[in-house]
Amino acid sequence: MIDAAVSDFPQHLHQRGNLPKEERVALKALCDNKNIIIKPADKGGAVVILDYVYYRSELLAQLSDSNGYRKLSFDPTSKFQLRLKNLLDIACTHGWITDTQREGLYVKHPHWPIVKSDHDLTALNRKRVRFGHRRNRNLKELLSPTDPVSKYETPTRLNKLGVFKCGNCTMCNSLIVGDKFFHPHTGKPYTIKQRLTCTSQNVVYIIKCPCGLLYCGKTCRQLRERISMHRSTIRAALDPKPRRETKQDISKQPVAQHWLSAKHPASAFKCMPIDCIQDSLRGGNTDRRLLQREAFWTYELNCVAQKGLNSSLTLNCFL
Repeated sequence: MIDAAVSDFPQHLHQRGNLPKEERVALKALCDNKNIIIKPADKGGAVVILDYVYYRSELLAQLSDSNGYRKLSFDPTSKFQLRLKNLLDIACTHGWITDTQREGLYVKHPHWPIVKSDHDLTALNRKRVRFGHRRNRNLKELLSPTDPVSKYETPTRLNKLGVFKCGNCTMCNSLIVGDKFFHPHTGKPYTIKQRLTCTSQNVVYIIKCPCGLLYCGKTCRQLRERISMHRSTIRAALDPKPRRETKQDISKQPVAQHWLSAKHPASAFKCMPIDCIQDSLRGGNTDRRLLQREAFWTYELNCVAQKGLNSSLTLNCFL
């Protein structure tokens, strides 16, 4: 049916706008101007031109108002769908709406409808296919796109990937910075695909000792807090006058014991975050995903003793 209709349709039919090239270039320059932002007015067909710095500060101030907005920890769509389904079931039970109306109001899987699954549309389009054309965008639509992504770009230095110092803490002195790291035995390079600092959370990190051996670990807290704990265990192990053993002797941890046996100075401690897990907007077990990434890098970098500082490799997180 479609082949028969398309065979007679002009193949080179194009609709062009009525703006000359110079005006289109001028409109694009206005859209790309990072000092202003153009948005459609709330009412009417007008457009509003605002200073971008003022617009951004006002936008962030409104979003930071906890009385009007709050950050969601999960996607509430399924919850709303369930509530709507219950209300429609009640309305259908009382006879307020018919079953057909209920099916039309509740969409379990909102996908684009398939024409051939609709018998009425199939009967209408059986004889001839009609081609429709969309009009060109007007000035308001050209000047105020739905989502002006180019306006929200961060400065170039924030777009760089790799490990950087935050510059506000003493833990940065223990940080290995750069955009890549290397396998301790084969020298294979690995590129860091996020922007990480000592304030990053949910990260997988490596500790490199002067021997060249690696320890791979993970932390859900800020990395600098975990660095501080590792440095404390090393100082406890190197202390010539050890304190009385407690229920959990921190000096017995693998990294601290290696520093003690190899007689490395505490100042030789170096750490580098190599991977990061972002919290999913739809929820999920972030700790489990973080454990899986830790296990992957522990195996990939061969960090298990005797070739590394990890005491074991746990794979239970994949089960």
